[in-house]
Amino acid sequence: LILAFKIINKMDTSSKSNAANFPIRSQEDLIGLMSMAKISTSEVQPVVQSVHFANELLDDQVMLLELDEALLAKLIKGEDRLEVKGSIDQEAVLCTSECTYEVREVETSNSLMLSTDTLMPPATASAEGLDGGGIQVRRSSIAAVKHSYAELRRLKPGPASLRCLLPQSASYRGLVEEQEADADAAAAVAAESPTMEQLRTTAQMSDSELSRLLDSVNAIELDGRVRLLHEDLPQQVLSALMSAAVENDWTLAALPVEDACASLADLYDPRVTRRVIQLHSVQSGVLGDCVELDSKLISRTFGHFLLRLGSAYDLSVFLPLWQEAVSDAATVSLDHLAGLCLTSSSPGDCSESADSITVRYFPADLLPDNHAARFAELFKARAKWTLEDLQPYLESVCYGKVTPGSLLARYARVSNANGRKYYSAR
Repeated sequence: LILAFKIINKMDTSSKSNAANFPIRSQEDLIGLMSMAKISTSEVQPVVQSVHFANELLDDQVMLLELDEALLAKLIKGEDRLEVKGSIDQEAVLCTSECTYEVREVETSNSLMLSTDTLMPPATASAEGLDGGGIQVRRSSIAAVKHSYAELRRLKPGPASLRCLLPQSASYRGLVEEQEADADAAAAVAAESPTMEQLRTTAQMSDSELSRLLDSVNAIELDGRVRLLHEDLPQQVLSALMSAAVENDWTLAALPVEDACASLADLYDPRVTRRVIQLHSVQSGVLGDCVELDSKLISRTFGHFLLRLGSAYDLSVFLPLWQEAVSDAATVSLDHLAGLCLTSSSPGDCSESADSITVRYFPADLLPDNHAARFAELFKARAKWTLEDLQPYLESVCYGKVTPGSLLARYARVSNANGRKYYSAR
């Protein structure tokens, strides 16, 4: 379905007055034309429209946009909206409340004519309310003629597109560091950190995607500015929370939020503690009086922290070290680090013993969003992959008809070894 958008605030209404300069065809004119075309009056609708082109067409002031029926229905009902986002040095994207689309111009050999007053069936089936009888003729004007329209292609924004708007240099490092910062340093941080409204306007993603990605990069809104939490801070706050839970006989399955924030107030800003609890909570949205912390998310945060500390670990050393850090909050598993770590080979590969497998930090968030570039980095890091190992590195760039299978068919070749299927570079 094609939807017309006005590029200026108000369409020039001169087209309607210009069209009035053309005389409307009479019933006799129309019947004469139909007779020459050998068309009977019984073959046409009661209301026939006399179409004229405006003297001044609004071709440069109108854009046609192709939308699917579901989205168009939401827009008509007022259940969604469209926003164009992108700075002067970026390609513009179109966003709804939940999705982001690339806008592409498509040329067509057909003339797409836009009318502001043409009736469509079944409105032409009845002549009620019009003077006269038989065939009724009404004026219809063409305001614009287009030979192109814009089509939408779904995009899936990744964390990298958000991180560039939230510089690491302005990350929140902790209560002590904030208190010790001088006025100039605080002003510099404020200048680098956007407000939520600025972020919503400049980030090329929908509001729903923005909210999800703010969680994925551990961002927080403090004093009207959106900042990243320093990479070590979530693990530090979690460690303090787990110690406080033991001291106060709390359980991580029913952690009292306000009491927990108050108990750590001397070490961490309560707003930061509450945000860390929210990011690791089983529940989503607004926190209640008590929340259940997700053991897998706790395990992932501690594993992330350890991976960043060293260049590589022997897997047989890393697993007990990781378990000791997590304590009894979770039972660690490499599944918890999907998309964060890379092993020298698949742990299930019979060709290599567990003692000889190494594990290192390899986050999917830092890989290119471009499909070809991402696969180049993946096969540079490891020559052969199983589908299970590749999946976490492809999820963030799959959307719509783009699936892991379609990407593998294009950028990888498959082979079999020891009864297992492996993917490698073409």
